[in-house]
Amino acid sequence: MLGIQMNQFSRYRRPMAHGWWVPLLLLGVLISGCQHERPIISEATPQPAVRDKYPISVKPQQESMPLSPVLVGKKLGAADARQVTTFAESFLQNGHGPLAIILPRIPNTPQMTGQVQAINETLAERGVPDSRIEWRIVTPGAPAAASAAIAGHAGRPEPIVFSFTRYVAVAERECGTWEKDLGTYRDNQSWTNFGCAHQNNLAAMIVDPLDLKRPRALTPVDVDRRTVVIKAYREGKKTTSERGEEEKGAVSEVAK
Repeated sequence: MLGIQMNQFSRYRRPMAHGWWVPLLLLGVLISGCQHERPIISEATPQPAVRDKYPISVKPQQESMPLSPVLVGKKLGAADARQVTTFAESFLQNGHGPLAIILPRIPNTPQMTGQVQAINETLAERGVPDSRIEWRIVTPGAPAAASAAIAGHAGRPEPIVFSFTRYVAVAERECGTWEKDLGTYRDNQSWTNFGCAHQNNLAAMIVDPLDLKRPRALTPVDVDRRTVVIKAYREGKKTTSERGEEEKGAVSEVAK
């Protein structure tokens, strides 16, 4: 009886003795499959920002225009008036800070006094506020732009120099980097040239490059409209504007 039981136990034990290494082999295969020469990049891997790859630099640039104005009566001549108007338009669109008008000396002659008055009238007609105009007189420590402009008019009447500061935006890196084949990209990363065209186009199209550095100030509020709305709100009335019949719309019956 004992011999029969031992034979049965040996018969069931023998397969286990020969197959104990199978689970270890499978475990080893799994562990070796986890080893990889390069790090595995998942979808959560942060991508380099376009603004860091192709930054846009904003730099100040001095715009200047020397002019020896000729008076026709009490006004500027047609050609001089056009130059002043064009420069004023550029200042209103791109200028930051004051519009500096640099005189070669103190206006103590009737001619220079007339020139100053004629320039003020031309700028006022173009819409340049007096608060943004700054009259200056050339001194030994004058800005380089004014000194160079006056020196360039040697032998002619000393010019009046118009000057203002504008900002320009320039992408610091150029496009055209294609050192890798896009067909073989397997690292889940954007290619090197990605975002370059966007940054260069943004730098070329932006109206005021200084907007990239700081937000614009808020425009003045409409005090009259705000008073009407608050009063209507307190009285429990509608605060929206009334619409006329021509402003109302209806769903077209064609598709029904």
